[in-house]
Amino acid sequence: MNVRKPSCRSRLLAVLLAAGLYPAFAVLPAPAAENPYGATAHITRNWPNRRGEWPDRAQTCTTLAAAGVGWVRADFDLVDMGQRTPGAPCTWDQYDAAVRAAETNGVQLLPILARPPMWQRPIWEHIEPWTNLVAIVAARYAQQLPVWEIINEPDWHTNKFENATNYVRCLRAAAAAIRNVHPKVILTTGGWSNTDLPFVREAYRLGAGDVVDIHNYHIYTYPRAPEPAMLGRHNRFLKLLEESGCADKPIWVTECGWPTAPEDRRSTTEENAARWLPRGHLLLFGLGVEKVFIYEWRAPEIDDQEREDHFGIHHWDFTPKPSVLALRTLIEARPAGSVQCLEQLWTNAAATVFWPQWKRPSGEAAGAFWCHESATNAPALELTFEGNPTFRDAFGNPVPLSPETNNIYRIARSPDVLYFRGARLVNLSAPEAE
Repeated sequence: MNVRKPSCRSRLLAVLLAAGLYPAFAVLPAPAAENPYGATAHITRNWPNRRGEWPDRAQTCTTLAAAGVGWVRADFDLVDMGQRTPGAPCTWDQYDAAVRAAETNGVQLLPILARPPMWQRPIWEHIEPWTNLVAIVAARYAQQLPVWEIINEPDWHTNKFENATNYVRCLRAAAAAIRNVHPKVILTTGGWSNTDLPFVREAYRLGAGDVVDIHNYHIYTYPRAPEPAMLGRHNRFLKLLEESGCADKPIWVTECGWPTAPEDRRSTTEENAARWLPRGHLLLFGLGVEKVFIYEWRAPEIDDQEREDHFGIHHWDFTPKPSVLALRTLIEARPAGSVQCLEQLWTNAAATVFWPQWKRPSGEAAGAFWCHESATNAPALELTFEGNPTFRDAFGNPVPLSPETNNIYRIARSPDVLYFRGARLVNLSAPEAE
């Protein structure tokens, strides 16, 4: 078993970030509820290995806030709250401390109902005692936790729901129990692991979409780039929601990321992960997704052959991978409160060139563009702006570009995101290679 050491580049990024020397930009604070950026971090789990991050919960929440991330998604393992036997009292210290760490740093915690006590399993056969415990937990945190996710990846085989009927029954019971003690609560489905599965289609046929306020799914494209898989998966999910009559509700993506395990063939490099992180977020925002959560904030790095140990955009010692700076730059370019220009065309017919745009909270026009790796050898892009844009690369460095004539810029194709602000992109010509 090999534990990966942070790369030289990651250590350099850590030093520069800590010293405030890597390039100057400010992440604008915003109320967490309005913030579209989140991350999964296991700050509620006090497990005796690196997959339990409760001892470092304060540092995790501090680094989230410093990056401009507004939400932290964490498991609420009911088995750890006491009641290991019927009638036993609940214990709260572990979860109170995690909630307090998030609150202190201005980060909103998104709890995932998870892991019931053994005597309540399977939960669809123990609905009454399980929902009684759910109600007790929801009542305790009603003032701090406005949104609840009901069981992570219920369609994933390891959760043993067996079928969609069992999950929807539990979903309805949990929703009723939580709303009874917390009437203003907002509820999401468990993040679907694969929206193309028959389980998910059956769950919506049974009315899952009517129970919740937010649809919630996970999207992974590793070891490849986010395009075109994200586009296809999302559009198929939208079609399912339309067929189910509940497409008017917001959509969150609560897991998205790329593992960088050095000895796993389905992982990628830290450089690719940093390149694809902003592209994935910008694709999803362009598709109308309301919030996107990176999976995950910190990598356990127990085994170099296990991809699950290397999703984190920080190493175990909190040294940042390049993805951290890419995320900070994205948040500075598209801060909380920005409004996506959803009515505008933002990709070509081949889905190889992308140029989403938005308005920053001040009303200033901004956007980004990039090309899929398969389209980088074609002729340069021709971009026409209304106004005088300034440009920054994916890591926040200023890029000096001048128009050739009449606010038209010729820019070489690249898979790296290039941000612009201060002008509206009114035309993009992407000639194909001969």
